[in-house]
Amino acid sequence: MLLFWIVLIALIVWGVVSLTRHGRYGHMHMHTGGCCSTDGNALDIARERYARGEISKDQFETLKKDLG
Repeated sequence: MLLFWIVLIALIVWGVVSLTRHGRYGHMHMHTGGCCSTDGNALDIARERYARGEISKDQFETLKKDLG
């Protein structure tokens, strides 16, 4: 009976960790592209980060200037 509870708790912990590991805000990404995508170029990624509010306008402008 003790083994049952250990396995159950381990499964719950594994489930919570796997769900929160995928995104900054604790949700899985259900979209295509974004931070998990490897097919965008650096400027596209900077635009997406700016749109999500992860970087400020000044940071975005600096990245835009540096990246061309």
